[in-house]
Amino acid sequence: SRASLVAKMDDKDADNALKTIADFFDMSAEQLATRDRKNNLPRDIAVYMFQRHSRWTLRETGDRFGIGYNATGKAARRISVAIDKDKSLLKIVTNLNYKLQT
Repeated sequence: SRASLVAKMDDKDADNALKTIADFFDMSAEQLATRDRKNNLPRDIAVYMFQRHSRWTLRETGDRFGIGYNATGKAARRISVAIDKDKSLLKIVTNLNYKLQT
């Protein structure tokens, strides 16, 4: 189910979630929400988390991360597919789920 961590996030909720995810990766929320293609994994995971646990549209999530809605969907799908193949990535996402719920 889509047990929502942050149902329909307002800006404060989104800021808090972004900060939690950024802290997990030892980076700033600004670094996490950039279009930089060199370090996409943390951003892609953040996009995946926003898409999975909020009721935001692809466009709303993309606006938050400075990317288009198409790129938002692709990033979320990349992580979803990668989780099935990579146990370490699954562990990261599981840990982030826990941190976002507390």
